[in-house]
Amino acid sequence: MPSINREWYEITREVILEAQEQVNASLISPLHGELPAISVRDFAGDFFEKMRGLVELATEISSSLSAPVSEAVNLNNNLVPVFKALFLRARLAKAREFGRQRARTTNPDVIGALEGKLKVYDAVIREEWFQNTVPIYPPSLRDMLTLDRVEKLDAGTHFPERQYDDKFHLLQAPNLFFPDLHYYRAKCEMRGISVAIAFIDIDDFKKNFNTPYGETHVDRYVLPAFMSALEADIYGHGHAYCYGGDEYALLMPNTDATLAMEFVQRLRRGLAELIFHGTEKRITVSVGLCVADWDCHLTDEELLQKAERAKNFAKEKGKDQIAWYAGRLFEESDLRILISAVPSSA
Repeated sequence: MPSINREWYEITREVILEAQEQVNASLISPLHGELPAISVRDFAGDFFEKMRGLVELATEISSSLSAPVSEAVNLNNNLVPVFKALFLRARLAKAREFGRQRARTTNPDVIGALEGKLKVYDAVIREEWFQNTVPIYPPSLRDMLTLDRVEKLDAGTHFPERQYDDKFHLLQAPNLFFPDLHYYRAKCEMRGISVAIAFIDIDDFKKNFNTPYGETHVDRYVLPAFMSALEADIYGHGHAYCYGGDEYALLMPNTDATLAMEFVQRLRRGLAELIFHGTEKRITVSVGLCVADWDCHLTDEELLQKAERAKNFAKEKGKDQIAWYAGRLFEESDLRILISAVPSSA
């Protein structure tokens, strides 16, 4: 039976009470509007019984906080799977909220304070009992309604209008990446499927191309051919975004880790075979891969940062290779170099 540390009290209580409100707002109320003769509690009684137990835990925490001497508060083992699901969603919501606030300031102390608020959430997530638990999520509207009705209720999620990169007009503009990722994560969550992100860097771009051939030659004969090949490979599987002459991002919805590894491995090998007019050099790329399950607790910005970090890891380990995360926490210790198309530990 996990014990709730004193420093976790406030967050634990907040997670439970906010989750109760969220379940009412995003599930019970919409479902009543669509199927007024049906009560979701009749179909998910076990979940709501556990939810009631968590609300009682929140009340116990409140009493403990107001007592002169706080007593230890324990989380019943049968409540842990639901608690984990609610906690992961709460961490994602808070991280998004703090990210919006972070964008409004450049003060390093304020930024540090905002980032520090997530450390307690991440400390709980790293607990062994938390990691060893299979989460049990609230029932979703998709469990009860047709996809058509669920999509109509999700009217706030729109696919952004397309924009191409300013210079070559071949790949998607970088400012579309986060709106696209937000859109696809919402749609993939609705279906219980994952999204893959890859960050690509051309190895030794300045040394091998810009310096010996000049930027004009590279812009005329190298990059357009490279970007066209990249766009052709990703077409039908997702989108490619131009972040600069030597940096690119890929977004692949409905792509699990195995499929993503196969795709980027094939992509990397194909790019290495490109021949450019008036250019002897061949291109190699280092790739960082990050696959977000439908219930991933990281924000869009954090996922891109993780993919970029994996790319840097690939470069540090010798370039012309792919790095990926073996764990769902996306820790530094989880980084691995992809040796084959589908590693046995994937």
